[in-house]
Amino acid sequence: MHIEVSDGVHSTKVWVLVQLSPINGFFPVAPSYTVNVSEIAPIGTEVITYIADDNDAPPHDVTSYQIINVNGKPDTFHIEKQTGKLYLASFLDFELIPQYRVVIKVKDTGGKTATGTVTVNVDNENDHAPSCQQSTKIISVLENAAVGMVVMSDFECSDLDNNPLSYSLTQFPNDGVFEIDAANKQIKLKAPLDYETTPFYSIVIRVSDGSLSTKMTLAVNVIDENESEPQFKDKVVRSTISESDRTGTVVAVVSATDEENNPVIYSFVGYYPEFMIDPKTGIIKLRTQVDREKAPTLDILIEVTDGQLTSTATVSVTIEDVNEMPLFQNSNYEFSVEENKSTGTTVGKVSAEDPDMEGSNGEVQYKIVKGNENSHYKIDASTGIITLALPLDYESQRTELLQVEAFDLGSPRLSNVCTVTVQILDKNDETPTFLSLKLKESVSEDTLVGQTITQVYAYDKDSSVDNNNMVVYKSTSNVPFIVDSFSGAVRVSNILDREKAERYEMIITAIDNGSPQLTGTLTLEIDITDVNDNDPIVRGTYIATVPENVPLHYVVFSIDASDADGEAFGTLRYEIVSPEMNSVFKIEENTGTLQTASMLDRESRDSYEVPIKVSDNGNPPRSTTVSATVYIADVNDVAPKPARPSYDFSIPEMVGMNTDVGKISVTDDDLGINSKLAFFIATYWKGSETHFMVNQDDGKLFTTGILDREVDDKYSFLVRIKDGGTPFLSSDVTVNIKLTDINDNAPVFRRPFYSTAIFENLTTGINFLSAGAFDDDLGINSEITYEIDTSSDDNLRANLYFGVHGTNGNIFLRRKVDREVDQRFTLTIIAMDNGVPSLSSEVKVNIQIEDVNDNPPVFSPLFYNTEASSINLCDPVITTVRATDADIGRNAAINYYINENNDKAPFTVSNFGVVKAMTDLLHPKYIIKVNGRDNGDPQLWSRDPAFVRIDKFDPDRTVITFYLGLLLSDYLNKEMDLLDQVEKALNEVYPTAYVRRWCIEEKETSLLVHLYAVKNDETNDLANLEKEKVFVTNGEFLDVLQLDQNKRPTIDVDGKRWGEYAVIKASQYGKDIVYPEPAISSLTGSSSELVLPLGVSLPLLALVAIATMIVLYFAWRRRWCQKKESNSKSKKTKVTNKNGKTSLEKENSLVSNDDSSINPLTRKISGPFIPTFSDKSQETWSTKEHENWSKRESSPVNWKSDQPIGTMTPPDGSTNSNTEQNEHGKKKLGIETVTGWMFEEDPVTKVKNWIR
Repeated sequence: MHIEVSDGVHSTKVWVLVQLSPINGFFPVAPSYTVNVSEIAPIGTEVITYIADDNDAPPHDVTSYQIINVNGKPDTFHIEKQTGKLYLASFLDFELIPQYRVVIKVKDTGGKTATGTVTVNVDNENDHAPSCQQSTKIISVLENAAVGMVVMSDFECSDLDNNPLSYSLTQFPNDGVFEIDAANKQIKLKAPLDYETTPFYSIVIRVSDGSLSTKMTLAVNVIDENESEPQFKDKVVRSTISESDRTGTVVAVVSATDEENNPVIYSFVGYYPEFMIDPKTGIIKLRTQVDREKAPTLDILIEVTDGQLTSTATVSVTIEDVNEMPLFQNSNYEFSVEENKSTGTTVGKVSAEDPDMEGSNGEVQYKIVKGNENSHYKIDASTGIITLALPLDYESQRTELLQVEAFDLGSPRLSNVCTVTVQILDKNDETPTFLSLKLKESVSEDTLVGQTITQVYAYDKDSSVDNNNMVVYKSTSNVPFIVDSFSGAVRVSNILDREKAERYEMIITAIDNGSPQLTGTLTLEIDITDVNDNDPIVRGTYIATVPENVPLHYVVFSIDASDADGEAFGTLRYEIVSPEMNSVFKIEENTGTLQTASMLDRESRDSYEVPIKVSDNGNPPRSTTVSATVYIADVNDVAPKPARPSYDFSIPEMVGMNTDVGKISVTDDDLGINSKLAFFIATYWKGSETHFMVNQDDGKLFTTGILDREVDDKYSFLVRIKDGGTPFLSSDVTVNIKLTDINDNAPVFRRPFYSTAIFENLTTGINFLSAGAFDDDLGINSEITYEIDTSSDDNLRANLYFGVHGTNGNIFLRRKVDREVDQRFTLTIIAMDNGVPSLSSEVKVNIQIEDVNDNPPVFSPLFYNTEASSINLCDPVITTVRATDADIGRNAAINYYINENNDKAPFTVSNFGVVKAMTDLLHPKYIIKVNGRDNGDPQLWSRDPAFVRIDKFDPDRTVITFYLGLLLSDYLNKEMDLLDQVEKALNEVYPTAYVRRWCIEEKETSLLVHLYAVKNDETNDLANLEKEKVFVTNGEFLDVLQLDQNKRPTIDVDGKRWGEYAVIKASQYGKDIVYPEPAISSLTGSSSELVLPLGVSLPLLALVAIATMIVLYFAWRRRWCQKKESNSKSKKTKVTNKNGKTSLEKENSLVSNDDSSINPLTRKISGPFIPTFSDKSQETWSTKEHENWSKRESSPVNWKSDQPIGTMTPPDGSTNSNTEQNEHGKKKLGIETVTGWMFEEDPVTKVKNWIR
């Protein structure tokens, strides 16, 4: 500003600059915004630049932006702190969150804040294709369904974007039978159905929202309308069988026909457990043998059905009778009868039944055939009742065993036998008897309760049957004795006292267990003898006080005693039983008067306990001991007596005030005031006088100041002790006190923790880490011992492998470690000093185990059994071998190599173990070995190679194709079920056959699944490498499936339906249906057949030998010519494909015997292989296999088995391969003059097919 100054006359002007300093006086203003963003906007899209206002001037305006809240996911947006630009940080989805509210906090430099909101509306985009709840659906429609009928009522499709959907229909075959009602989401019949023309439709419904679409597949099975029921040829069939006919015997055959040629099924109407019926042929057989006695005739109701309609017929079966043997109800009978029973007494009854109910066949008779030697028994022939013929004697015979026969009167006569055991029962007729009727015993009155004084015995002449001879003893006498019921032992049951009772009489009874019970008695007299059982009794107590200066023979007191026993034990004798007391006192033996025997000294002993024994004259004598107390009165004559002339004490430094140091022990033999002692420190010789005091009354030393070992480590002073006598007497002792060091410093490690790494092949015993510590204390307190903490599982396991030296803390390897087992160890080292109490510290040690290459690759499994096709339709992968290595890193990285012995095999293996063919396959079978090598140092090879067997198959001969109305994804979910069902069907004919999928092809309206099968699983075993793998031909395959007229399988497999796989049809892959021809015998057998005739004579043998050499020479020459011709043809071969076009293959291609090109690239979606277990004994296969291959190449007969053997004209009427060959010319037959073999030569290719 401009200021003018004037004095009234003169004036002047000056410019003044005023600078204002801003302050933070306003809060930021945060507005709210609304913005729209597409849900398909990419991450990083700028949503908005958020601008807040602040009326303050810089630097107090807005400086930072921050998101503090977002609904939904908090990390959906990001804001730049300085600029306020808001970006997308994650993808948006309108269907999940259509709107976001982003709360933003703004702040100025002064710390003032405000919040605002950005509302982000998500714009919906068409980013979701329509979806249907079912991508595949299978329905069935009756053939006579009316036009306009709704086949499918709701497609159940939706669109997350809520876009309107449109529907379109494509059907196969496209005959316009179905139409789509898009408005009502329905499929309707547009034209009538005809099962005979088209039994199956595949419909694809395409659902579109305008830009995106999906499809749904509908499989429609047309159900044939059945109009006539099957008819039996005979409504009633009669048959006669015998009840002896065995299981499987044909009872009857029923037959029915259906006008529409539908297959019919026969079944029983009702339950007939004795019969079974073949549902296809109507043959009725016996399931079990029948029994005419249960039912002489049976009517069986048979039902036949064509799947919808049924009719019935009756089979009337008459059963002829066969004589059957009688059967006893029991094979063994047991009866019992008492001895002495009268003649005619019934013993028991045996019973047998004859299954024959009529005539003499069912009439049963009985007789005893064995065991009745003494004729004691007889049997009623009609009833089987056994009675006594003679009385029985138990003592003579206790058991008899009879054999009874039951026989019928049929022709022939049939019989059966049973055994009868007769137990003869004893009767109780003997009484128990004692050895004598009276017994005397004497017993001392001191006999203990429970002690046996005698044992009585009674015997019974009866037998042990029903315990007749078992005797029980008892007594009802009121005496202090009891008798044992079983042993007869007599024991004392109460305390005996002769003074109360001198004699007892006890009646003992013996009772047997017969019926009725019999008894015997015994009288036992018991005399009680006397014992010395009363001790002398001393009356009163004996305590006296005697001055220590009394004279000898001073009478102290007399003992008053008596004895309760009689004259024999009543005389008493007195004695002092302590040898020590006998020198001080004496007692009169007969009177019990106690006197002094020596001078007394109270200072030596102030009281005496005198044990006095009073005994009677028993043998042994009984006695009583009484203790008499004699006190000695004191005379003051002894000065205080310290225990030692000097005391040495030690005490730790830094103890608190009034800490006890020790006690000066002083005794005074006087009593009372004369023995009362007083302690005080008389003279200080070394150390401060203020640090220690002595308790005047008890002589305890204690501290009176803080002790410091570094200032005064020793103290010495004189303590004086005086008694309370007049005049007093005193004594002096010297006290020495030494201060000791205390353990107040724990060991300290030099590091807070230790970490190291060792290789797993480190030598045991080597120190690899030092974990030392130090201690500031002195002496033993500073000595350190090291150990491993084993209180936890980890440390306990670490202690197995590692140790620590106790004196220096060096850690060493105790035993070898294995990284494949333990990758790391954590152990705790404890350092302890030797102080008391010991102080310690611990430190963690982490030990990482580094890998070394010590594990070779291992194959699992060791054997791979697989197949390769002769045409190129699928991917080239044949199989994948797999090996594992327990090491890590490059040590575990495995490279695969084909064994050098197989270097000429046309295969290669990748570093992932994938086995592929490099060229066309020349042989029907290959066996290769694959080795694995890791990349460690040193490199390790697998110990056992993987064996891979590869058999070539011809799809035109072996593969069948299933046409399915499924999507690929739906099929893959069901594939294992389909393969399992097909395999189970084959197992009905070939029990160990297995099925594999060769290829899958996707077509517009169907899915083609190509399968092949091997007849048995013998080649899954490494031991069977020599065995030929036999493939199921397509004709055999189709026969097993039992195709109907629409080529769909009908074979029943565990009740499962083929419809769940939407099978349209099944047919052979190749042009022809092929079956195997009967096997041709080997030529080698002919030579063996000629051996015996050639042994007629030696000249003839010589001629044959010369002829054989000539034949072998020409055979070798012919083989050499053939190989030469084959080599020339293999350079360039004309191949005719399925379309009839001719092309030239490369020089290294191979042509099979049936003129089809063989290419190892055979798999599109390959089937699973079946692994088997390895066998190390098969490692020497290579040379032998190559020899066998060489033999096969040189034998035209063996090669013939690789050619197509037979063909069948397909049901559609197409011609077979033989017809095509005839168009070029008929094959020429000829005979090779050298070998005698017949051949068939193709006029076009000039190839000879050798036949015998």
